[in-house]
Amino acid sequence: MNEEKLFVVCNIPKSLEKQLKDIREQCTDNMNKDNLDGYDYAVQTVLSLIKQIIHSAEMDDETLVHSDRISDEHELEEFDLHGLLEFLGCRVVAQFSEREGEE
Repeated sequence: MNEEKLFVVCNIPKSLEKQLKDIREQCTDNMNKDNLDGYDYAVQTVLSLIKQIIHSAEMDDETLVHSDRISDEHELEEFDLHGLLEFLGCRVVAQFSEREGEE
């Protein structure tokens, strides 16, 4: 069986920020001002760290892909597309067509 591999692309910080905003009242309902300030600080700190990780990959002209299958001794690993698909357990099938005007 040849399964098609789909890639999901989203703005992770923006999506996370929206989700946190949607549940903020629920999470902070009984907090006093100091606790609420601490909650807001923690949320902003985590969003900032996520943005830094993504930005550092973009600065190196890389695409960041999340996987919890990276070995524990490595913080990150680099793959070309073929290697990434193999790492994800996908069968790689490529078809090349001749460019127009080339024979």
